[in-house]
Amino acid sequence: GAKLEVNNGANDTELRLRSDAAGTYNVALTYNEGGTERARVYMLTSSEDLFLAVRNAGGTVTDRMKLARLGDLTFNDSSGNSNVIFKEDGNVGIGTTTPSSKLDIYSGSLTLSNDYAYRINNSSGAAQNVLRLDTSNNLLLSSAGGDVRISDGTDTNVTILNTGNVG
Repeated sequence: GAKLEVNNGANDTELRLRSDAAGTYNVALTYNEGGTERARVYMLTSSEDLFLAVRNAGGTVTDRMKLARLGDLTFNDSSGNSNVIFKEDGNVGIGTTTPSSKLDIYSGSLTLSNDYAYRINNSSGAAQNVLRLDTSNNLLLSSAGGDVRISDGTDTNVTILNTGNVG
C-alpha cells in the first residue's frame, strides 16, 4: 500500500504513515526506534475504532487505548482486555465494559485516603459527608442533621436518631 516515511537513518528513529497491505488497518502512524516499533496510532478496518498502542524496548505492547467509533474511550492492558471505559452516555466502568451507573467498579475496591469522606449531595444539593475514616481510624457514619437508618433494603431495622437515641 501507499507509504509516507520520514527516516533518520537505518534502524533509527522512523515515522511512518501507511496502509497495511493485509488490510488489518486503514492508516497507521508508527514510531520505530532501533528497528523496533515503539508506538502506533491506527484504525482497524473491521471496527473503525481508533487505537494508540505503546510498546516496551523489546517490542511487547505495554499500554493500549481505544476510541470507539461510537464514542467510547477504553484503556486496555497489554492483552487487549478493557481496564477502564468511558461510555458515550457518561458512565465510567472500571473492570467492566458495561457500566450501569456513573461509576461502576467491578471486582475491586474504591479506596479513599485517611480523613477523606464519601460524600453525597443532600436534597438541597449540598455535599454531605456520609462515611469517613478519621485520623484516629474511627469510622464515622453521619447524616448531617437527619437520622441514620440501617435497612435490609425494604424495612428499617435500626434507627439512630440525630439526638443519639437508638431504636
